[in-house]
Amino acid sequence: MTECTLWMTNFPPSYTQRNIRDLLQDINVVALSIRLPSLRFNTSRRFAYIDVTSKEDARYCVEKLNGLKIEGYTLVTKVSNPLELEHHHHHH
Repeated sequence: MTECTLWMTNFPPSYTQRNIRDLLQDINVVALSIRLPSLRFNTSRRFAYIDVTSKEDARYCVEKLNGLKIEGYTLVTKVSNPLELEHHHHHH
């Protein structure tokens, strides 16, 4: 499952999992799961992890959704790669 997870932030405060799913649906990408980890504790730092079916889909989402303006917010979308982070730690 590497490189199939997106990290998204800076969406409007009113956004829910459904909104994010619709956003992906608009560009014909299926969201397998959407996690909004920080919502309960800290609404000012909104972010979501989104699992998609392939890394092609993940890259396509970044291409289409990164920098997208929604209700005055500029969406940030990146491919989340925890494995890569692990890697860097080992090299130091």
